[in-house]
Amino acid sequence: MRCTTCTGKYNVLGTQLQACGSSGGPRMVALLEALAALGGAPHAPAHLQPAMPALQHALHHLHRDNAIENPPDDGTALVLLCTVLFQERAGKALTHNISTTWQHTILNTIAKADGWVRYRVARAALRYGHHGLAAIILKRLSEEAPSEAAHRWLTALYRAAAADTKLIEEGIAGLEEASSLWEVSSGWGGAGGTGGGSAGGCGGACPGCGACAPLPPAWMRARAQALAALARTAHAARTLCTQPPPAIAHVYSQSNRDPSLKAGAFAGALRKAARAVTAVSQKYAAIARTAFHADDSTLRHLHISQHTFSQLAQFLDRIASTTQERPAELDHVDLKPTTLEEMIALRASVRLTDISSKLFDNPTTSPGITHRTNRLGGDTAVPPDVMLF
Repeated sequence: MRCTTCTGKYNVLGTQLQACGSSGGPRMVALLEALAALGGAPHAPAHLQPAMPALQHALHHLHRDNAIENPPDDGTALVLLCTVLFQERAGKALTHNISTTWQHTILNTIAKADGWVRYRVARAALRYGHHGLAAIILKRLSEEAPSEAAHRWLTALYRAAAADTKLIEEGIAGLEEASSLWEVSSGWGGAGGTGGGSAGGCGGACPGCGACAPLPPAWMRARAQALAALARTAHAARTLCTQPPPAIAHVYSQSNRDPSLKAGAFAGALRKAARAVTAVSQKYAAIARTAFHADDSTLRHLHISQHTFSQLAQFLDRIASTTQERPAELDHVDLKPTTLEEMIALRASVRLTDISSKLFDNPTTSPGITHRTNRLGGDTAVPPDVMLF
């Protein structure tokens, strides 16, 4: 149910934004900043619809007054306008399948903007999961880079965005290639990996000491390792097809005293995949422990990654084990999204919880690999939301 208070806020801001007319300037920036701040809340994009006509009016105003090629400010109004649109689309994508045709409007709008404005728009697109749009912008920016360091940094971001775009388009089939692209990205950027292209990236008040430089390449390598582990998990799920005839499987499992071996190579492959996923979770935990210069939002995302892959590893272990009791450590973790970004990041965890409930908490499910595992666990051993994480 829509919150009338939130809707009222967007109506007021939308009306004020539309009333700006040709005045624009600081007032338009302040209104857009307020909309972006509200739109960054977990459920706020659902209430952005009342402000959409005003946003379209503002976009038309920027075009009409040539405020994109020659902005009265540093391009902040255009960046904020795009950010609010990204938030609305990201929130919509959580519950609906949306077309990507709207991205052409954004690309045409920012085509005449300077490089710094386009870079900020690309970063906002990455922030809210619009990787295809960001990849197009970053590719052109990397070709126009003013220095070698900037070229390395932009190329690394472009490769990463292109990897996730391939993952979205191809699904499980694109896991291995996406992993290799992320691995290559982590090595671009000179000394210290991708961070070398942008020393002092902690925040606006960073003194430029470079202590935070190892964080981006470390996170990118962890992302590559995560996708490789998911590819291994997908391969393990496919080994369900190698299940031997029942008589042979029964004798083999009895001789090894392991009922899970009735499923053939699946049990062993799944356990190895679980260990690989556990290593990814530990990798994210290690990065979080040593990220002394990271802000709270970055640390939250690292902890979400750690929790999600730990949850996946335990999910896989429970499938391949003879007991299906819920691990106690999962009961002590309760991550609630505080922003739209965190809500997107937690989709995988929510999906895994739902699958685990259906698979393990059903009273008709017996321990070990059963027909329900084959139908539910096998088909969703690598949930789509986990792949996009």
